[in-house]
Amino acid sequence: MSVSLESRLTLLEQNKAKLNQQKQQSSLQLEPVVDIKTFTESPQYLNQPRLSERQAKVLIEFFASDNHTELVLLWGKGSGKDHLAGIIVLYMVYRTLNLSDPQAHYGLAPGSPIDFVNVAQSKPQAERVFFEGSLKAKLNNSPWFKAVGFETTADMIRFPNCIRAISAHSQNESYEGYNILGFVMDEAAAFRSETKIANADKIYNTLRTSMVSRFGNRGRGCILSYPRHEDDFIMRKYAEKDRCKWILADRGATWEINPLRKRSDFDEEYARDPVDAACKYECLPPAVQGAFIPKIHITACATGINHDLASLSPDHRYIISLDPAFHRDRFAVAVGHLDNSTVVVDRVQYWIGTPEKPVLISTVETELLPFAQTRHAQVITDPYQMTATMQNWRNQGITIEEIPVGTKDQMQSWTQLKNAISSQTVVFPNDADLLRELSRLQIKRSGEFWKVEAMSDEYDDLSDAVCRLVGFLRSTSPSSRPEDVYAG
Repeated sequence: MSVSLESRLTLLEQNKAKLNQQKQQSSLQLEPVVDIKTFTESPQYLNQPRLSERQAKVLIEFFASDNHTELVLLWGKGSGKDHLAGIIVLYMVYRTLNLSDPQAHYGLAPGSPIDFVNVAQSKPQAERVFFEGSLKAKLNNSPWFKAVGFETTADMIRFPNCIRAISAHSQNESYEGYNILGFVMDEAAAFRSETKIANADKIYNTLRTSMVSRFGNRGRGCILSYPRHEDDFIMRKYAEKDRCKWILADRGATWEINPLRKRSDFDEEYARDPVDAACKYECLPPAVQGAFIPKIHITACATGINHDLASLSPDHRYIISLDPAFHRDRFAVAVGHLDNSTVVVDRVQYWIGTPEKPVLISTVETELLPFAQTRHAQVITDPYQMTATMQNWRNQGITIEEIPVGTKDQMQSWTQLKNAISSQTVVFPNDADLLRELSRLQIKRSGEFWKVEAMSDEYDDLSDAVCRLVGFLRSTSPSSRPEDVYAG
């Protein structure tokens, strides 16, 4: 018995409608999903202490719609970020468990895992602070999750429907292969690889691309941290909020987020180390982590003008400090004099050379020699690649002195510069290049000594020239201190 074309089409439409109905039913929620504040505080769910007004406002806004897929919380130390990381992970798990068929809802094959990953700063933090303290403790206190059921392993919690909460840390960068629907980067600015290299960007890219490739814009990523320096990962992510509309960002001091703390609780911390305290508790970071000289002290000394040499008074004894470089770095010069016990840096400038077009010593001579001759200025320099030039200048009546450049000698000069800046007994031009260099100097151990150098991809040539100038002038000052040697 043949079936008419019309009957076959009718049957096809009926099957299509049935499939659509099944698809819709597979996405139905098992129960109405509560907001994250209710989820956190209700005795039925996590049964945790009340969120602060600021915490609740930001989290509710983030999860209330699909307008934002990334949350950046630049909050001070003690704001409860570890606590919130556990809440965020479990709330994402809770919302997914409320789908009758999560795999069908997200277009995954039956039995495919759906993963929520929390990345902590270190392995101990991942194990003790997050996994044991923030995740398992909350689950064991939750009637809702106890009813749903879960199994724990060393670094993973398995829930029904192949949903998993995974605890990871920044020393292990291998997150490929996970079906990441949500992630949390807890204290992301402190992420370092096993070789101590900052790797938050790398981890973020792996997590986000894994999430987007599998779930499009339906995933959620959360980044929590206080900053370590003004150009670190969390500061750059926070700045992205202005051009990336999918980012919801919030910035606040510890006492603005956590009502149990007030500014006066940290008075001793600010008295002990105001720069570090402002970074940790107010999210006002220094230029670099481990900065040799605090930026606030540098700015206080940058009250001078970058004078033209011809305009300088003939009544002072000037020193011309050179940091020569011809091919790759900058050939820098600093000119200054001593005013009672204060070093005055009158001028800084530099020339940039390349292997194809090096700095010409004739260019430097055109700028400096007439001033040195008419003002009887003394030149101090690192002798590297300057031997012939130094002899030529001496033949023209200019006094030149070589400055030792060994690690110990340099450290003494750097310490003299730091002391002069801290005591505001040096004044230098409000020059953007110089201020950037000085604020990005880092101190590092070099064998048995310490050394100061620029952070990666930064210059320190102007700083070197100023450092030698200040060290030389302070060594000729009656108030110079022989103890100005860095002890570590």
